[in-house]
Amino acid sequence: MKPDHSFVPLDEGVVNLHQQIKQAYKQQIGGADLNEFHLSRILKNGFITYRGNRLDFANTIESSKQAIATIIADRMKSVWVEEVDFFDAIFLAGGGGIYLNLLSSPTLIIA
Repeated sequence: MKPDHSFVPLDEGVVNLHQQIKQAYKQQIGGADLNEFHLSRILKNGFITYRGNRLDFANTIESSKQAIATIIADRMKSVWVEEVDFFDAIFLAGGGGIYLNLLSSPTLIIA
């Protein structure tokens, strides 16, 4: 936490999810890049059809979301230590905050 009690930026979020999907895609098809249109289809549907074969990314998406949520929650806890017990609410902005709902933590409330 900064001396003025403002937030500390955290570079974890949806960008990590996109990177994980792109990496899994490259592994499954042998190295080709995934463009943003097809990436959005995978995020929406959990799969994509490539050369007549259904490539499933549901496990990659779920595990990546869980990892993002854990990283963000752990980082918040380490930065705020005991201060978090005195917060009325925590507001998160950016691509990873939405995944914190995946965690079941009584000390973390998404407002």
